[in-house]
Amino acid sequence: MASSTNPSTWSTVDVVEWLRKCNLEQYASSFQENEVDGSLLLDDGFDDNIIKGLIPVLKHRVLFNNERKKIKGVTVSPSVQIDNYDAVPETQVQSLNVDTYTTNLKATLGLSQPLPRLGSKAHCKWNSAERSSISLDTSHLIQSFNTIHTTLINRHTLSDEAQDLLSNLFKHIYASPEGNNEQFYACFNVLVDEPISSAVILRNIQQNRSLKPHVIDSLQRFHGLSDVMHSLLLCLDSSETELGSFVDIVDQITKYTLIVCTIESLSFDSQRFFSNLIFKNDLPVPLAYYTPNEFKINFNNLIEPLCFSRHRLMLLMGSPTSVGLGKTSLIPYIFQNKRSECLNIDGNQELRSGCIDTVLAEFKKSCSYAVFDVHGTMNVLNEDLITTIQVHSSIQVLCVTESDLHQGSFLADTLNYSSETRTKPTIIVIFDSNYNKKNYNSTSILGDFQKQFQNEQWQNAVFMTAPVLQSTAVNSSFNTVRRTQRLRQSFMDSFNTLQAKIEEQPQCESIFAIQAYYLATKSETNVCPSPVYRLQILSELDGLFGQLNDNTQNLSITTPVSYLDGAILNCEKQLSASWQEPPNSIQQQLMELRQEYDRIDRIPPYTDFFIKLITKRSYVELLLTEKYLQYWRAQYEPPLINRMTLAKKDAMTHLSCIKQLEAVGQDEISQKTEAERENIENQLLLLRNEFKSHEDLIHNIENQLANVDLTIGLFCDEILAVYEHCPKLFDSNNLFTLLTQKLSELMYKGFSFHILRGRPLRCHSKLMQESLRFLHQSTNKAPFVLTVIGEQSSAKSSLLNSTFGCNFRVSAGRCTIGMYMSVVRWHDYTIAIFDTEGLMSLEESGSIFDNQMVSMAMLSSHMVLVNHKGEFSSSLEHLIGMSFYAKLQIRSPLKPKLLFILRDQSDTTATGIFFRQLSKFKENLYNNSKFLKSSIDDELEINDQNVILLPNAFSSDTNTELGIEQTWRNRTFPMKILELRNMIFKNLTDANLEVYIDLANLYQRILCNWNAIDKLGPNLLACKTLYELSVMNELRDIANDIILNSVNMVNQEGQQRIDSVLASTRLEDQSNSDTDNLIGLFDVALQSIHQKNIKLAVVEFHSKTQRSCFPLELKQKVEKMIDPPIAHIQVLLRDEFGERLYKARRNARVSNAQRRLIDNVKSRFDQNMNLSIEELQVHIEEAYTAERETLNQTVRPEFETPDLITTKILNFYNSTLHSKTANIRHGNVYNLLPSFGIDQFRKRCRDFDDTWECMVKREPQETDTSHPLVRAFRRFLFGSPPDEYAEELWYYLKDKVIYWFNDPYNNYKNKKLLLPIFAELLPQLRADISKLVCERFQSSSDSRVITHVIELIENLLSANIIKQNLKHLNKCTLISDVALIALKTLINEAIKIEQHRHTLELEKARKELIDWRNSMQTQIQVMRDSFEQGKNMADIVINEIYDEVGRIILEKILHDVTADIIKSQFINHDAIQHQAYQESFVQANGENILKYVLDINRYFLELSLREINTSLVSIIHAQTLNAQQIILSIITKANSIVQATHQDNARSIANAIEQGISAQNLSVLPVDSKFALSKIISLPIQNIDNFKRGFKVILLKTNEVREKVDILTRDVEKNALAGCKLRLSRRLGCQSCCPGCGAKCSRSEPHEAEVFQPWYECKCGRHRCKCRKPEPILVNSHESAHHLAGAFHGIKYHKAHTPTLSLCYQNWKTSAMIIADDEEVFPIQKYYYQYHPEWYNSLNNQTVHGTACNEDLPPADQRRAWMIVRHVLVGHYSSSGMIDHPHYDPTLYPKVDSLPSDYKPKWNDSELK
Repeated sequence: MASSTNPSTWSTVDVVEWLRKCNLEQYASSFQENEVDGSLLLDDGFDDNIIKGLIPVLKHRVLFNNERKKIKGVTVSPSVQIDNYDAVPETQVQSLNVDTYTTNLKATLGLSQPLPRLGSKAHCKWNSAERSSISLDTSHLIQSFNTIHTTLINRHTLSDEAQDLLSNLFKHIYASPEGNNEQFYACFNVLVDEPISSAVILRNIQQNRSLKPHVIDSLQRFHGLSDVMHSLLLCLDSSETELGSFVDIVDQITKYTLIVCTIESLSFDSQRFFSNLIFKNDLPVPLAYYTPNEFKINFNNLIEPLCFSRHRLMLLMGSPTSVGLGKTSLIPYIFQNKRSECLNIDGNQELRSGCIDTVLAEFKKSCSYAVFDVHGTMNVLNEDLITTIQVHSSIQVLCVTESDLHQGSFLADTLNYSSETRTKPTIIVIFDSNYNKKNYNSTSILGDFQKQFQNEQWQNAVFMTAPVLQSTAVNSSFNTVRRTQRLRQSFMDSFNTLQAKIEEQPQCESIFAIQAYYLATKSETNVCPSPVYRLQILSELDGLFGQLNDNTQNLSITTPVSYLDGAILNCEKQLSASWQEPPNSIQQQLMELRQEYDRIDRIPPYTDFFIKLITKRSYVELLLTEKYLQYWRAQYEPPLINRMTLAKKDAMTHLSCIKQLEAVGQDEISQKTEAERENIENQLLLLRNEFKSHEDLIHNIENQLANVDLTIGLFCDEILAVYEHCPKLFDSNNLFTLLTQKLSELMYKGFSFHILRGRPLRCHSKLMQESLRFLHQSTNKAPFVLTVIGEQSSAKSSLLNSTFGCNFRVSAGRCTIGMYMSVVRWHDYTIAIFDTEGLMSLEESGSIFDNQMVSMAMLSSHMVLVNHKGEFSSSLEHLIGMSFYAKLQIRSPLKPKLLFILRDQSDTTATGIFFRQLSKFKENLYNNSKFLKSSIDDELEINDQNVILLPNAFSSDTNTELGIEQTWRNRTFPMKILELRNMIFKNLTDANLEVYIDLANLYQRILCNWNAIDKLGPNLLACKTLYELSVMNELRDIANDIILNSVNMVNQEGQQRIDSVLASTRLEDQSNSDTDNLIGLFDVALQSIHQKNIKLAVVEFHSKTQRSCFPLELKQKVEKMIDPPIAHIQVLLRDEFGERLYKARRNARVSNAQRRLIDNVKSRFDQNMNLSIEELQVHIEEAYTAERETLNQTVRPEFETPDLITTKILNFYNSTLHSKTANIRHGNVYNLLPSFGIDQFRKRCRDFDDTWECMVKREPQETDTSHPLVRAFRRFLFGSPPDEYAEELWYYLKDKVIYWFNDPYNNYKNKKLLLPIFAELLPQLRADISKLVCERFQSSSDSRVITHVIELIENLLSANIIKQNLKHLNKCTLISDVALIALKTLINEAIKIEQHRHTLELEKARKELIDWRNSMQTQIQVMRDSFEQGKNMADIVINEIYDEVGRIILEKILHDVTADIIKSQFINHDAIQHQAYQESFVQANGENILKYVLDINRYFLELSLREINTSLVSIIHAQTLNAQQIILSIITKANSIVQATHQDNARSIANAIEQGISAQNLSVLPVDSKFALSKIISLPIQNIDNFKRGFKVILLKTNEVREKVDILTRDVEKNALAGCKLRLSRRLGCQSCCPGCGAKCSRSEPHEAEVFQPWYECKCGRHRCKCRKPEPILVNSHESAHHLAGAFHGIKYHKAHTPTLSLCYQNWKTSAMIIADDEEVFPIQKYYYQYHPEWYNSLNNQTVHGTACNEDLPPADQRRAWMIVRHVLVGHYSSSGMIDHPHYDPTLYPKVDSLPSDYKPKWNDSELK
C-alpha cells in the first residue's frame, strides 16, 4: 500500500495509491493537480466543499469519506501493523501442541503470532508510593481521538477465510453512519415499520439497508436479539438467487456480529447510548473487536454504562494453550445470574480471537462485577488494553493447561508484570482433560503447578481445576450435574479465600480511569505507576451533596423554590377545603411561606449547577451525576423501603379486618344484643385508629423517602419552578432558549418530561411548553396520545419502556410521581406517551387522587392502556366509571379507546375467558351508569376483544445442575409486546388526530384538563364509585328537602328571637362588653334552636332512608351534610342579629351623643348660672368637637370591612357549590365551577389584575399618554376599526386568556372569539351583577345573590358565540375565569355599597350632631331675649313635627304598597311576561320590542311599576291627604300647651308639649308614642309672657304648611318609588334565559323540581317502539310561554351569518344544532337534552302546544316585529358577524316602517305617573 504506516506523512503519490486501493483511481488526477498529500488529506480544513469539488459523484464521495474516516482513526492511535511475522524468532513462538483439540485448533488457525510482553513491554517497575493523583476532564476524554483506537490488520492477523467472512458480514448487515459522527441518531425514538421476519430481512438486504433498526428494536423490547436470530435462521430456506452471498453466511451471523455491525453503523454519541441497551439485555458489550481491515478498541461502548459504577473489575483471560477450551463458558459457574445463552461463545473462533467483551455479572446481591472477557489470549493487538484492565481489576481469573507447566511463560509474564499485579488476587484455572473421569482427583496437577511456581511471590494466587467445557465427549446427566456442582463449589471456595484481599483492592470507579491509563500505556514505554484518577465532576458533586444526609432537610436546601411552592399550594388547598373556618395556624404558615418564597431573587446554587450541567456540559457528565445521585440515595433508601413494606403490610391487615367487620349486614347487627353491637363498634373504632396510625406512619416514611429521592428529574423540576418564579433570571446569555433546546434533547436520550410534578401535583410551565416546540416531528401530523394507568407497582413504566423503547424511571414502589411524557415516532406518526402514577396505593388511600388520575387519562388520550395484574377487578371498574362521569361534566372531544393489558398470565392463549370478563365488566359499567342518562359508548370505546395477556417479563426456575434459583428474561414477553404494538398501531390509524395541533398545543390542553380536574375534583370526584354517586344523589335529594324545611324553621325562630331580644334591650348605655354578652346570650339561644332542629332533621332523615338499598356508610356521609347548611343559617342569623344590634347601637350612640352634648352644656350652666353667652358658646363648641370624635370612633368599626365582605360572599359561594355540585346533569355549571378559598381567590385576582383593569377602564382618556389597552378601548368605543382593537386587545391579554382556547396558535380565530367575549359578554355580566346588587340585594349578607350570579354566569355560557365555538374553547378554564370575574365584580359592588352606606350613615350622624350644636348655640344666643327664645322653640317644634310625620307616612306607604304587590294578580312573573309580550310583539310597538329583547328585566320592572303605579299613587295620596290638617292640629295643640303653662324652663315646657301631643288621639295618623323634642335644652326663661308671645308665632307658620307638605310629599314619593322598585325586583323571578332565544324564565323563585323524562334515541318503527325508556328524574326546570325567533337573541345561520328566523323548538326532531364548524348535534331535541336539560321540558311541551309548533316560521307577530326592529338588532349583533338577509318574502314578512339602526328606546321607570 503506502510507504508509511502513518497516513499523515504520505506524499501525493501515496495518496494516489490509496485512492486506487479504494477503487477511486478516476479521481487521482484531480488530487495530483491540487497536490493533496497526507497532511492535507487529514486536515480538518479539508471539508465537504473541497471534497465535493474533487469528487462530484455523491456515491463516490460517500465511499471516500468512509475510507478517509478509517485512516484518520489510524493517525489518532499509533498503529501496530504486523507486516512481517517471519522476523519474530522461532524461540518466541509457543507451540499449541497440547492435546488433540488444541493441535487441531492450531491447524485450523494456521497462523503464527508474535507474543506480547516482550522487550520494553515485558515488565513495569512499580512503587505504589509514587502514584500521583490526576483529575480527569470527561468532556476531553469522550472526544473521538480518545475513544476510538484502531490498528490495521492483514493476512497474517486473520486468515483469508476469516477476512472474507468479515467483509461479507459488513457488506450485508452494516450501514455507514449518517451525518455528523457526534450527533445522536433518531432511530432510538422511531419504532420499526413492521416486526422482524425473514421476509423483512431479505427485503432489507436486497435494498442495501441494514438491520440496525430491528436490532435496536429487539433490544428495546428486551428480546435479546433472539427474534432477529430466529428470522435469520429462516432465511436459509430462501430461494432468492440474487441473495446467495448473504444466505451463504447466514449461519455465521451471531448476536455478537449483529451487535458489532450495529455499533459501527452508529455515530459515536449513539454508540454510547446503544451500549446501555446491550447491557440491559444481559449481553456482552464489545470493547475490542474486528472490523474489515482493522482491529478496533472502542471505549464509547462502555462510557455510559460504566461512567461511574460500584462494580468491581475482573479480568478473565487464558493462555495460548487454553484457547478454545471454554474459558468464557466458565462465567455461569462463577456468577449465578449468568446463563450461557447470553455469552459470546458462538461463531467464527478466529473472529473472536484477541477480542475483549464486557459482561456485567452478580456474584452476590451486594457484590457485582464488570468482567472483561479476553477471547483467545493476549497479543500485541490487545496487550496495552489488557495491561490497563489488569492494573484496575480487583481480581483476575487466568486459565491455563497442563502444557503451561513446561512450555511458555504465560503465568509468569502476566503476573510478574509489576509488583502490583504480582500481589493481585488471582484465580488460576487449570483446564484438566481428566476432570470428568470417575474417581479422578485433581490433587496431582494442582500440586505440580504449585510446586512449579512456588518461588514466585504470588501471595494471593489460588489454583483450581476445571473441565474442558468445549469437549465433544458425551457425559451422562449425572456426570454433568456432578461436574457442575464441583466446579461451582471450587469457584465459591476460591472467592471466599480471596474475598478479604479483593475488598482491599482499590475500586475503579469509572471506565474513564481505564481509558486515561490506556492512553498513557499504549506508547512504546510503560507508564508506572498508574495514577489515581478522579473525575472533576465527582469532586464538584461531593462538594454539593457530601454535606447532605437523611437527617438534613434536603428538599428545602437543594430545591427551595419547588419546596416552597409545594408547601404554599398545600396550605392553599387546606384553606380551600376548610373555607368555613380556616385555621389561623395555616394562614400564618402560608404568610410566612410566601414571604420566604418572595425573598428568593436569584437562581439557587444547586439549581445553578444543574442549569450549567445541562446547558454547558456533556450528556455523559449529566449521566454521571445521575449515577452519583443513585449511589447517594442507596445509602438511605433500603432501610426506609423495608420499613414502608412492613407498614403497608400491617395497614393492609387492619384494613382487611375493618372490611370484614363492616361487611356484617344490617339484619345480622339487628339480631345482636346491645352489648354485642357495642363490642363490634368498639372493635371497629380500635381498628380504624390503628389503621390511621399506620397510614400516618406510611405518609411519614414517604416524606422521608421523598427527602432523599434526589434525582436529575427533581432538579429539572426545580429549574421549571425557578423560571415560573422569576423568568427575568433567565434573560441573560439566551439561557431560556438554550435550556429549552437542551431539555428537548434530553428527552431523546431517555429523560422524559415531568408533566405533572410535585406534591400537590402541578402542571404549568412555560419553559416546558417551549421545550416541546424543539422536539422533532417528521410530519405535520398531530400527535397521537397514549396513556398508561394501573395499580402501583404493576410495572407500567417497564411496559412502556419495552413497548416503545422509552426510558421511564423504574424501581420498586412509587417511582412515578404524577405523570411523565415521552415521544416516539412510527411511520410518519408522532406518539406522545404518558406514564402515570400508580393507583390504589395506601399512600393516597381515602383521597380522590385515583379518580383524578384516571379522569386525566380519559380526558387527554386517544388510547388508554389499562395495565392490571391478574383478572379484571371491581376497583378498576369503579375508577373507569367515575372517569366516565367526570368526562361527561368536563367535556372532551376525545373518545379514548381502552386497551386492557393483563399481566403475569400463566396461559397467554386463554383469551376467551378474559373476553367474557371484559364483556361483564362493560355490562356492569352500563348498569351502574344508567342514572347518568348517557351511554358509556358515547364517551369511551371499550371493545370486548381489546385484551392483551402478558406473561411475567422474567422467568425463574432452579438450575438443577447448579442447585440455585436463576431468573432470566422471558422470551414470550417481547413477542407479546409485538402483538400489543400491532393493536396500538391499528387503533392509531383510526384515531381522530385533529384534536391536538402539535406537542406544545397538547401540553396546553393537558394543562387545562389538569386545572379543571384539580379545581373541580374535590367536589366532582368525591365519590369512589358510580353506585355511590347515584345513591349519594338520591340521599342528598332527600336530605336537601329536609334541610330546606329545617333552614326555614331555624330562620323563623331566629328572626323571632332577634325581634324579642332587640325589643327588650336598652342600648343607650350599653358598653362593648355588654354587647358581647348580649351576643353570647343570643348565640346560646340560637345554638339551642339549632340543636333542636338538627335532631328533628336527623330523625326525619333516618325515617325516610330506612330502605336496605341505602348503605350505612353513605347514609352517614350524607347525614353529615345536613348540619352545615343549617349551621350556615345560624351564622347568617348571628350576622343579622349583629347587624341589627349594631345599627340600633349606632342610633343609640348618636342619640347618646346628642344627649351628652345637651347634658354637658346644661351641667356647665347649672354650675355657673352667671356664665356669659360667649363662654357657653365656646363650651358648646368644645363639647361638640369631643362628641364628634367619639361618634367617629364608635360608628366606624361597626361597618363591614372589605375583608369581611369578601369572606362572607366566598363562604356563600362555596356553600352553594357544596350543596349542588356532583349532580348527574351533564355539563352542569355547578359541576364546573371551582371553589375558592380566600387566599386562593386573592392570589387569582392578583394574577388577573391586568385583565380586570382592561374591563373597568373603558372610558376614553383626555391625552394619548394612557395605557395602550385603554387607548384600544377608546378607539373601539369611538369608531376605530374593530380589527385594530382586536389586535391590540389580543396583544395585551393573550398571556392571560390563552388557556381559554384549545388552539393557542390559531390567533385569527382566538382574536375573533376574544373580541365578543371581552367586549360584550363580560361587560354585560358585570353590568348585570352590578344591577342585581344595587337593585335587588343591597347587602352582602343575602346569600341568595350567589344563586342569581351563577344564573348570570350560565346565561353567559349560553350565549350564541360560546355555544357555536365550544370546540375552540376550553370550557372549564373559561368558566373558572368567568366565575372569578363575577365574584370579583360582586365583591367590589358589595364593598362599594357598604362603603357608600357607611359614608351616608356617618355623614348623617355628623349632620344631626351639627344641627344639634347649631340649635343649642341658637338657644343660648336667644336666652337673653325671652321673645326670641319662644320663637326659636317654635321653629324647633314645627321642624320636629314635619320630620316625624314624613317618616311615619313613608313607613305606612311602603307597608301598604308591599301588601298590594303581594296581593296583585298582575304583578307576578308569568303575568308580567305575558303583558310584556302583548305590548311589544303583538302590538308591534318597536320601542317595546327593543326593550323586551335588549333588557328584559328592566322592561319587566317598568311594566310592574306601571301596574302598581295607580295603587302607589293612591296610597301616597291617601297617606298625605290629611297630612296638612294633622300637622295644623298638632301645631295648635303645641301652642295651646305653651300658652297655658306657668313653667319658667324651656325643657319643662318641651316635656309638656311631648306629653300633650302623645296624649292627643289622632287616629288618622298613628303618631309614634316616642315623639320627642330632644333638641331643646334646659335653659331658664326670664320673662314667660314674652316667651309665650314669641312661641305664638308658630301659628303664623301655618301659612307655610301647605308648601312644606308639598315638599314632604315629593320626598315621600321619591323614597316610596325606590322602595317599591326594590320590592318589585324581588318579585321578578328567575334570572335564567332560554339558551336558544333569550326568553326569560317565567317561573317564580325558588323553583320546585319536576319530573324530567330523558331523551332517548328510538330506532323502532313508528308506533311500534319497544325501547326501554330511561327512568325519569327530578330537575329544577325553567319555563317560558313566549319563546322568540333566534334572530332576536343574535343567533344566525351557520356560515351564511344571516338572522335565524325560526323558534328554538321548531324542527325539534328534524334539524341539527351546529355547535362548531365541523360539529353538530342531531336532532335539536338531543342538543337541549345534553346541554340544557333544565329547558328541555318547556321546549318539548312547546313542540306540541306552542303557537308555532307545526310551522317552520315564527308567528306572524314575531315576523312583523322583526321587520320593525331588524336594522337596530342587525347593527347591535354585527360585532358577532350577523348580516341582514338581502331579501324578505313580502307575503311572510310585511313591509313596515322600520326603526333606524341608531334608535334608542326611552325608559319610563324613573318617576311616578
